Amino acid sequence: MLQRLLAITDFSDQADNAVARAARIATECHAALHLLHVVSEPSLAALRDFSGVAATDLERSLLAATESTLDRSAEAIAHDTGVTVTSSVRIGRVLEVIVAAAQQADLIVMGARGTNPIRDAVLGTTAERLLSRSSGPTLVVRRPATGGYDRVVAAFDGSPGSPKLIAAAATLCPAAEVHVVNAFDLPFEGRLRVVGVAEAEIQRYRRQQGERAMASIQRAIAHLPAAASPRFVPVVAHGNAIEVLLEHERATRADLIVIGKHCPQGLADFLLGSVTRHVLADASCDVLVVALSEAAAER
Repeated sequence: MLQRLLAITDFSDQADNAVARAARIATECHAALHLLHVVSEPSLAALRDFSGVAATDLERSLLAATESTLDRSAEAIAHDTGVTVTSSVRIGRVLEVIVAAAQQADLIVMGARGTNPIRDAVLGTTAERLLSRSSGPTLVVRRPATGGYDRVVAAFDGSPGSPKLIAAAATLCPAAEVHVVNAFDLPFEGRLRVVGVAEAEIQRYRRQQGERAMASIQRAIAHLPAAASPRFVPVVAHGNAIEVLLEHERATRADLIVIGKHCPQGLADFLLGSVTRHVLADASCDVLVVALSEAAAER
C-alpha cells in the first residue's frame, strides 16, 4: 500500500508535471503527500561569493520566497484533492537531502529533467543519480498528469525479483492494461550457425526459450493477490530487450514503463543496467523503477 508519497520539485516544467502526478496518485491511494525542494548548499555558497548582499539577508530572502511558492502549491493541492499535503525547503547537497527524505516515503516522484540540462547531460540527471542510491520505488515523470495510467509495459526477465515489477504495476495502476514483456535472445545463436546447427533446430530452441519465458510470466501473475485488478497481457518476444521494450511502448502507446534495478551483494548502491539506463533515456512516457532482490539478474 502507498501511504506516503514524496514529490521532488525544482519548479521546472517537468517537476510541475511530477507534482501533479504525485497529487493524482495520492488522491487515488488516499495517501499523504510531501513536497520537497532542496536549495543546493554549494550553489548558495557560490552566490554569496558573487553577491554584495550580506549572507544572512540573501539566504533569508531566498528561502522565504521559495517556501512561500512551495506552500502555495501544497495548499492548492490540498484544496483541490482533499489529501494531506505538507512541504519543506531544505539546504544541503541535493542528492544527499533527497536520499535521506526518501527513507520515509513509499514512493518518490520526480521529473526526468531539471533546470540544468547541461549538468544533466554531463553528470546524469538527478533522477538517475537518485536511482542508484535509493532503495524505494521511484516514478520518473515526463508527461503532464492528464489522466490515470491506462496502458502499462512491465519489463520482465524471469529473474527472482521480476514478480515485484508486476506487483508494483498492480498497486500503482489498478485499472490499467499491463503488458508483461519478456524479451529474450537465444544464447550463442550466432555461433550455433557458424558451427553448422540447422536453422530449424535454432528455431526449435527459440520456441522452447519463449515457452519457458511465457510460463514464468504466467506463474508470476498467478501468485498475485486476488485483489490485483489490472488486466495482464503476457508478451514474449525474441530480440534486444531495449528495442523490444521501446517498440512495445510505441506500439501500445503506453503511459508508463515499469522496470527494475538491483544491488549486488556487498555493494551499498544500486546499479542501473544498460536496459534500464536506455529506457530511462529514450522512453517517451513515465518510468517507474523498482528495486529488485540481490539475486536478480542485472538489467
